[in-house]
Amino acid sequence: LEGSSPQGSANGPRLIVTGPFAPGATMVEAAYELPYRGATVTLEQVWPATLQQLSLIVEQQGALDIASPQISGRGSMSSQGKPFISASGPAIQAGQTLTIDFSGLPHRPVWPMWVALAVGISFISWGLWSVWTAPARRRV
Repeated sequence: LEGSSPQGSANGPRLIVTGPFAPGATMVEAAYELPYRGATVTLEQVWPATLQQLSLIVEQQGALDIASPQISGRGSMSSQGKPFISASGPAIQAGQTLTIDFSGLPHRPVWPMWVALAVGISFISWGLWSVWTAPARRRV
């Protein structure tokens, strides 16, 4: 992302930071789009290295909300006319799991799929019942 160290690069699911490192902090910013189904999803990520401070910025759409035991402060902000949720927390040690619960996510309703599935199963059941209960035909 913009403002990030040129030493950081993404390779598929991995974020790679190459050395040599200058004295001080090396700032690497990353973004991720989480695929989901339904109104809620939980993200669990084990950190391979110590994270100095947790900073989250999530674009807010509708009733979206986030919760995590690692979040100690949160607020609202806007950028280019879009609302965002900002949250922060203390350092996360190497090997520790970050857990974030997202709720109120915009999603398509699932009831049409279940209705279509029920209608399809009903037709198949009716067809099988018709075949098995049909009277046997006699040859003349």
